[in-house]
Amino acid sequence: MIRRYSPIRLLVLVGLLLTATQLALAQSRAIRPVKLQIPDEGEVQLYQGSHALVIGVSDYQDNAWVDLQSVGADVKAVRETLEEQGFVVETLMNPTKNQLLNGITDFIDTHGYEQENRLLFYYAGHGHTQERNGRKFGYLVPVDAPNPYDNERAFFHKSLKMEQVLSLAKQIESKHFMFVFDSSFSDSVLQSSEVTFPDDISYQTPKPVRQFISSESASQTVADKGVFRPLFIRGIKGKADLNQDGYVTGTELGMYLQQQVPQFQTGQFPHYGKLPDPDNEGNFVFEAISSNQPKLKIMKLYIGVDDFLADLDSHQTSWKTIQSPDRYLVYVGEVRNGLPNGKGTYTDPDGFKYFGELKNGKLHGQGMLAAPHGDQYIGQYKDGKLHGKGTYTWSNGKRYIGEWVEGRANGQGRLTWPDGREYVGAFKDSKFGGSGSFNFPDGQKYNGEWKNGFLNGQGTFSHPDGRVYAGEWKDGKLHGKGTYTWPNGERYVGFFKANKFHWQGTHLWPNGERYVGNHKDGLAEGQGTFTWPDGEKYVGHHKNDLAHGQGTHTWPDGRFLRGIWEEGTFIGERPVRRQQPITEYVWRPKAAQNEMQRTIDCEDCDYKEANFTEQQGLLKSNALKSYQQQPLRRLSIPEWSLAEQNPIGVTSTLLSR
Repeated sequence: MIRRYSPIRLLVLVGLLLTATQLALAQSRAIRPVKLQIPDEGEVQLYQGSHALVIGVSDYQDNAWVDLQSVGADVKAVRETLEEQGFVVETLMNPTKNQLLNGITDFIDTHGYEQENRLLFYYAGHGHTQERNGRKFGYLVPVDAPNPYDNERAFFHKSLKMEQVLSLAKQIESKHFMFVFDSSFSDSVLQSSEVTFPDDISYQTPKPVRQFISSESASQTVADKGVFRPLFIRGIKGKADLNQDGYVTGTELGMYLQQQVPQFQTGQFPHYGKLPDPDNEGNFVFEAISSNQPKLKIMKLYIGVDDFLADLDSHQTSWKTIQSPDRYLVYVGEVRNGLPNGKGTYTDPDGFKYFGELKNGKLHGQGMLAAPHGDQYIGQYKDGKLHGKGTYTWSNGKRYIGEWVEGRANGQGRLTWPDGREYVGAFKDSKFGGSGSFNFPDGQKYNGEWKNGFLNGQGTFSHPDGRVYAGEWKDGKLHGKGTYTWPNGERYVGFFKANKFHWQGTHLWPNGERYVGNHKDGLAEGQGTFTWPDGEKYVGHHKNDLAHGQGTHTWPDGRFLRGIWEEGTFIGERPVRRQQPITEYVWRPKAAQNEMQRTIDCEDCDYKEANFTEQQGLLKSNALKSYQQQPLRRLSIPEWSLAEQNPIGVTSTLLSR
C-alpha cells in the first residue's frame, strides 16, 4: 500500500530535514579544530569547539543616543565571517539591560566551562565612560538606557557596567576568550598587560588567554558607518596575518586594526591587549584564508653594521647567510636578488625590531617598528623613512596619529598626551603649523592658526570659566587686534601686545562704564575718554589707569573741572592765554567793558569767592569717583610651554637610515 502525504506534511518534513542538516553542519564547524604547526613540537590540534555571541544595539529609545542604522548589517556580516571560521554564532539585537545580562550569562553557562573551547564576544553599539570619585567606569549602553547627563541614576540602573562583564568573564574556564567592542571606552577601563612585538606560533600559543580589542577611546563617538567592522573581517580572513605563517593571532589582529583604522581619518584609534593575569600567556588564533599569490623565498640573512652603512652609500649588498662575528643586523623573511624584499622581520644590534614590508633592503610599505625603550611606530615607510600615514606611540603614553613626510610629521594629524591634552590639526616639520585646535583636560581650548609650534595668526582661546579671547596671536601671545571677554560680561576690544592691552582699545564694564582710548603695557595711558552710565565723563590724558595730565571732567548737571590732573587728583586749572586782539582799538573797549562788568558783579564778591572755593573742593573730592576703583585687569593666558614647540621627536635607528 502506498502511503500518501499531504503537501503540508511534506513541507514540514523538508523543513525538519533542512534544520537538522544546518544544525549538523553548525556542530561540525564548531568541533573543527585549528591545527597549529609548532616548531620542535609538530602539529597540535587547538579547540574542540568554537562559539561566538554577537550583540548589536541600533534603535535607541532615548533620542540623546544616535541610532546606529548600520549595526544590523555589521552583526550579519560578522556572524557570516565567524561561521566561515568554524564558529557557532548566536546573535542578540537591541537588548535591554536584563536581556543583555541574561544573554551573556547564558552564553557562558552553556559554552564557558569546556576548557578546550574558543569563545568570542562581539558587541556593536554605544559605550560610555563615566568618572566617579576619581575612577573611570565603562558601560555598555542597552537599547533602553537614558542619557547619563539628563538622569545619571537611571542610566546607572539601565546600563551594564564593564566591571560586571569582566567579572562574568572570570568564571570562564575555556582557554581562549576574546572581547571585541565596536564602541567607545576609556583606555583605563580595559586595563591591559604589556603586549610585545608579535611572536610566531610557539608552545606558548595554546596556553590560556583573555584578550580584548576596542574600536575607539572614550573621547571619541561611535560613527554610524565606521571602518572597524570591515577591517575586523578582513583581518581575521588573513590580512592580519602579519608574519605570513597562515594564522591570525589576537595580537596580530589588534596590531593590524591599530595600523589600518586611523588611516581612514575617522578619528578612531583602536586599542587592544590582554587582561592582567599572570596566566595570560597564550594567544587567540584564527586560521588565515590562504592566498593564491606566489610567495618569495623565506631566508635568514645577516649583515655587519659597518657593511650595512657602506651598502647604503654604494648600493651594494653584503647580506650573508652566515652570522657575522661583529655587531650585525638580522633579517628573516622574503628575499629577492640577495636583498630583503617583501615581508619580513628586521632586528638591529641595539634591540630595535621591525616587522613589515621592505624593498631592496630598506623599510618600504606598511610596517611596525618597536624600540627597546618602549617607543613604537605602526604605519607606512618609504626608502627607510616614516612616510605616509602612521601612528607613533612614545613609552610615556604620548601618541601621534597622522601624516609623515621623510621622517617628519607633515600634514594632518592628532597628538595626544597621557594627561589628556590633545592637538588636532596641521603639522609642518614635526611642529604645529597651519590650522588646528588644542584642548586641555580642564576644558581650556584653542582653535586657530599656528606657526613653528606656536599660536600665530587668527585664533580663539576659551577658558571653562567663560573667559574668551578671539583675535590675533604672535609666538604664542595675544598680539594684534582682538576681543577679550570675561564671564561677567566685561569686554575689551582693541589692540594687544605681548598678552597686554596696547595702543587703541575700548574697555566695557557690565555696569555701563566705558573707556575708549590709548593703552600701554595693559593700562590706560595717553589720550582717552572714560564715561559713566549717568553721563559723567572724563576726557584727557591718562597714566597707569588714572587721569594724569591735561583733562576735563564733566557732570550731567553742567559742572566741570578742566585743568591738570596727577594720579587721578585734580591739581588746578590750566593757565589760559587770551588771544591778542587784531588792533588795540578793538581790544581796549572790550577790556574796559569787562572790567566794568566785573566791578558791577562784585557787590557780594566775598560770598561768591567762598562759594566757588567750596564747590571746587567738592568737585575735586568727587572727580573720577569709580574710575579710580576699577581693578587693574591681568589677562590669564596659559603658559604655552605645555604645547611644546617641538612635539614630535622620533627615535633614530639604523633601520631608518
